[in-house]
Amino acid sequence: MMIWRFNEEEYNRQLWEKVREKCAGKARILSTDTDISPAQAARYLKNDSLGDLHADTRQLFLTYTGYKNFDVFRQAMDQEVLTASIAAPVEESAGTFLHSKYHINMPARPELFLGRGELLREIHDRLTDRRQRDNVLLLTSMGGMGKTTLLHEYLNRDLCRQHFKWIISVSVHRNLESAFVQGVADALQLDLSAVFAREKRLEMVIQAMQRQEGDNLVAIDNINEADYDELVSMYRHFRRTGWKILITTRTNPDGMEYIDVKELDLKDAMLLFLHYYVPDMTDREETSLFQYMKERQLRPDLEKLLYHIRCHTLFTELLAKTGYKTRATPQQLLEHLKAADLRHPALDRPVNTGAHPFHTSNSLSKATLHQYMLSIFDTDYLLAATTEESVAAENRQRVSMLQFFSVLPSVEIPINHLKTLWQVKEQQANDFEERLDILKQTGWIKSEYAGKQGLTYKMHHLIQEVVAEKLKPTMKNCAPLVKSLTEIMHDRRAMSDSEFTAYKKYLRAASRKLPELSISKK
Repeated sequence: MMIWRFNEEEYNRQLWEKVREKCAGKARILSTDTDISPAQAARYLKNDSLGDLHADTRQLFLTYTGYKNFDVFRQAMDQEVLTASIAAPVEESAGTFLHSKYHINMPARPELFLGRGELLREIHDRLTDRRQRDNVLLLTSMGGMGKTTLLHEYLNRDLCRQHFKWIISVSVHRNLESAFVQGVADALQLDLSAVFAREKRLEMVIQAMQRQEGDNLVAIDNINEADYDELVSMYRHFRRTGWKILITTRTNPDGMEYIDVKELDLKDAMLLFLHYYVPDMTDREETSLFQYMKERQLRPDLEKLLYHIRCHTLFTELLAKTGYKTRATPQQLLEHLKAADLRHPALDRPVNTGAHPFHTSNSLSKATLHQYMLSIFDTDYLLAATTEESVAAENRQRVSMLQFFSVLPSVEIPINHLKTLWQVKEQQANDFEERLDILKQTGWIKSEYAGKQGLTYKMHHLIQEVVAEKLKPTMKNCAPLVKSLTEIMHDRRAMSDSEFTAYKKYLRAASRKLPELSISKK
């Protein structure tokens, strides 16, 4: 006789969590999704539990979530808990699948989570610090760096689930306000049907949140470049809720508290690559993966490959899957990237893109490396038609700036160099600097202070590839930049040797990306 870890009620509760995950935040289970009647679905949704239900109804829910029968489901849940306890036996915050009726639309724990333990602790400390007056915290980075994985891991950790009474998870696919209002209203069981005005629906939700006791959290995933203005607009409303608001975003609006989610360190990037690269039957424990790498003498070439792609999390995963499918070595993958970046024919193999598209509006669950990396960056909002000429003009300026950055090297460029390259006049300086700042806040470029050089700006080389593909810089639309470089190369009298060397580097990069630029030999 099989001895199960939990009683039947607990398994029903765990099954309900799977049903909620499968619903992906929908307000109801539709009759078109399953054979369960609308009345049955409404009853279980109202109680937020499967509770005491007939075996045939439970079987319909099991089928809906992909399990053959109840015993198979119980075995899967037992194995899930057992695996979690084995994976982290000494880490008190490692997550033991706590369940609460106040934890709504909780995401599944990531299949693979590497490193970043200090980052998880920093997130928790920032959210629970009583001295912190701002209740909104952003997890920010360029696309594909692992923000959603980090968020989901945190939400599944005991340190999060034990601290917060309410935890409401919301995923945004455009229209932040609507997703926030509907997600919180569903969780708090607010009836919005009689409230039609957008402002009143938002106010009703905020007041309901203010009435809740204890420490509470709303986690909002997937706010991207096109949502920047709405995030800035919603910030003051988030501040009024009294709840902690944790947001993953590619944007970084001024004045908001944030944690920068950076590339994986080299060790974790190697483990991530090897996890998806080694043959199916290979043990994926850390020591086994490194032993595999050592036996096949992969380390030097793998380090070079990961350095080339800057240990970008999603890029590392998809490149490993492509390498596994084509059986290309890390050295061959690097050669392909150097020869033609993501467009190399040898990399043109569809791979499973994993959990990433499920948590975004992206529909490409299977795509080539090139297709998918392009799809995670949004340029449509910059090119969208508008009747407001001021908006259209500003978008044209931003597109032009992105095109210029895409043909310059992916290095920190001092702002004075940028002004020279853009031929910015004194009366234009404020507008130019503000435009740079907006591109930084919307996630297209990064900026740092570099001592005497002041502010420097840099576009990640992966974003350069996206801009080159989507916004298509040419000699014509980059003519002002080409003119500046030409003049600088012909008249260097006012420049120091170090400055002239920097401008030569800009020229070399531009001449590689704009083949018609023949002055590269001068």
